[in-house]
Amino acid sequence: MGSLRFGRQDIYYGITGSVLPSSVHINASAPSVIHNPGAIKNSAYTISQVSMASHSRTPNLIWYTSPTIQGWSATAAFSTQPLAASGTNQTENDLSTTSATRKGSGTYFQVNGKVGPVDLAAATVNLKSDYFGGKCSLVGDVCVQEWTNQAQPNQKGNVVSAIYRSGPVALGAAYSVNKSSSNAEPSLTTERSAFNLSAAYTMGKHTLGIERQTASDLTVRNVKQGDTGMTGTTLAWDYAFSKRTNVGITYFTLENDTFSNTGPFYSGSNTFGGQFGAQPGEKYTLTSFVMPHTW
Repeated sequence: MGSLRFGRQDIYYGITGSVLPSSVHINASAPSVIHNPGAIKNSAYTISQVSMASHSRTPNLIWYTSPTIQGWSATAAFSTQPLAASGTNQTENDLSTTSATRKGSGTYFQVNGKVGPVDLAAATVNLKSDYFGGKCSLVGDVCVQEWTNQAQPNQKGNVVSAIYRSGPVALGAAYSVNKSSSNAEPSLTTERSAFNLSAAYTMGKHTLGIERQTASDLTVRNVKQGDTGMTGTTLAWDYAFSKRTNVGITYFTLENDTFSNTGPFYSGSNTFGGQFGAQPGEKYTLTSFVMPHTW
């Protein structure tokens, strides 16, 4: 009859179309680009980086996953406060119940299917915080928008992906459209589309992989902002010591256009001991060696 669960769960940003091996460093993963409405700093706007579904497990979630019938299954989820954020000490940093300005909620729907050697997935998400925030404040003639504590923006996203596997070959692709909007100022919205193309080839214990992530220019208040896109490129090598232990080398670059200032996935101070804050037009480069072991 399927399963009904409660608690925290990864949703949405896990659908990327990626076929890269598990030893790829987390900061090189596709959500950096394809699940990020983006950050911008130009002559008209300064808008902080937003991660779809917070790039973390969604709290206060109840979700049902159907049984798989002829290769197809579905998931439906609801959260009473999906954008609650944890501080660097991993404790809920609520603004207090007296500061809540509305009843937030979140919905999520996902469909998975298998057609021959192709795995298909599609998902849609709609998340709202209990707390208002992100109002546009003018600094000179520039609109500055900042998100703090639980005052996160509304988030809407849609994504589709397809992964093909046959023998040593694996190919993947995904397309997403992500949008964030201010709770306090509904007309202040950011939106972009993005692609991810991924490929891997396995030769015995060796796997080689490549991925190209591309995000379009941002649309702010329904106006396209030039030179605000970004691209990510990943090269990976993986060696399987055994069924449970791998080693891998990753080379990754995240290139911001002139007015884009988006950092890599999951690089907060509570993860690797340092916060990456990109400057407009900055290029981020990562080289890593990783050894995962599953128990």
